[in-house]
Amino acid sequence: MRRSIFLCLFLLCWLAGWSYAGWDTIHKIVRQFDWFILLWLGGWSLGELFGLYWFLRTATGWDSVSAASDCLSVKKSVLGLGPTKNYRPLDIRNLRFQPRLQRSRAARPSGIAFDYGAKTVAFADDIDEAEANQLISLIKAKCHIVDAVAPGNPGISFWQHDRSEC
Repeated sequence: MRRSIFLCLFLLCWLAGWSYAGWDTIHKIVRQFDWFILLWLGGWSLGELFGLYWFLRTATGWDSVSAASDCLSVKKSVLGLGPTKNYRPLDIRNLRFQPRLQRSRAARPSGIAFDYGAKTVAFADDIDEAEANQLISLIKAKCHIVDAVAPGNPGISFWQHDRSEC
């Protein structure tokens, strides 16, 4: 994950202003109770937690990948904490590099992704294509992942079915 100094500085300033507004509101509610302000503080708390997580993920976060013949593990860490998700290599399909996607207001960083059942798993945010291709080759070698679909199993075609089965 790339570190963005501009984003870290922006988030620090935003958190400072957000925290000041929240603490000022807490002092007001202590002096004079109001249900609307209490409800507003609930939303403020969610915003504070989101901003703090985003700052910590940007400043200290990393993705750890461990590959073996029977398991691919991906851990997204913040301050060394975070859940590890394990995937069976036999169920991994279409391991690939995903280039950065920028559309008007929406953006997705570049990364490595694969299909796992009906879900797409992505990790290694903001990785370069050359580095991603090296990691993909290593993961495929360690996990024995083959790109081709096995013969006799052309994939799932859920929109096609045999009428006699209905």
